[in-house]
Amino acid sequence: YKNHCMCIQNLLEKKHYEEAVQYLSEVMGQQVWNKREYIHTDNDTLDALINSKIAYCEEKDIPIHFVILGEMKNIRKKEMFVILFNLLDNAIEASELQEKEKRDIEVELYCCESVIEIFIRNNITCSVLLHNPQFWSNKEQEGHGIGHLSVEASVDELEGIIEYYEEKGQFCAHVFVPLRIKRIVEEGNRLKCLFFCRKLEEFI
Repeated sequence: YKNHCMCIQNLLEKKHYEEAVQYLSEVMGQQVWNKREYIHTDNDTLDALINSKIAYCEEKDIPIHFVILGEMKNIRKKEMFVILFNLLDNAIEASELQEKEKRDIEVELYCCESVIEIFIRNNITCSVLLHNPQFWSNKEQEGHGIGHLSVEASVDELEGIIEYYEEKGQFCAHVFVPLRIKRIVEEGNRLKCLFFCRKLEEFI
């Protein structure tokens, strides 16, 4: 994987864009770039990810709906893309196992200065949490296993929270990631230091 990334990076650095797309297409075994832009935000990487998933869903007859609110430029860390990529793939794989008339995916993405929230829901015919609580990847168990560990590792890295639940015949994944926690902690430590210095001055 890293070797492929290095080759693509080298092509991009030399501005051989068409060759980079062709190489990536060959590695993936499919045409990965879809020129149709379904969604446009202020984050090109996010746009590429979402538009590729919408194109795939369209090809597979899977209805997918997005609600995106806030400034998406705040989504920069690679862990966020790992989370979104894998959760979407899980929902898509699970939907592919459903009868066509029962397929549906709902995605909500909210982003502000301090928080990112992701909700991804897909229809299910039986409880995933009851019959497959460990999310083992199995074509007979409505998916949801692929990338599960990567998602949790990325959420932990970002000091966020992930929860899975089911309601109204849907499997739901909810991710909550604070964006300013590091800044808040650093500011808190700075204030503690100032307080200590002032107390020390008073004592002296």
